[in-house]
Amino acid sequence: SPIWNFDKEGDNWQFIYPNYKDIPLLVNTVFHSDVVINVGSTMAHDFAMFSKPAIYFNYNPVISQEWNIEMIYKFQHFKSSMNNLSPVYWLNSKNDTLNVLNEALNSSKNTKQIIDGQKWLDVISNHRKTASQNIVNHLNN
Repeated sequence: SPIWNFDKEGDNWQFIYPNYKDIPLLVNTVFHSDVVINVGSTMAHDFAMFSKPAIYFNYNPVISQEWNIEMIYKFQHFKSSMNNLSPVYWLNSKNDTLNVLNEALNSSKNTKQIIDGQKWLDVISNHRKTASQNIVNHLNN
């Protein structure tokens, strides 16, 4: 089981993240999986490292006053990093599940989503490097 870090009390998923010791479990999971189905998480980047497809939910599976799928994809990190890329397969309705899953599972390493997934990972990695370098420069000055 993952160890997980919990930075705050309660069950808010925004404050839960893997422990450094969870990395081998994550790598093993990705290595032995063919596809990831998720809601806008960084798992798409983990799978891109292995040239494997990611599927993101793009509909509300339940009606909630507190949460909806549109909120996830309006976060700044999606708006500023995806640009014109198509790095994931989009699951737009429950009825599309089988078709989208088959498309992703039958994709080659040369399909647009796989290639764009790797480009998106590069964009995110460069953003992190740039942000880290800006912090270092600021602290040194």
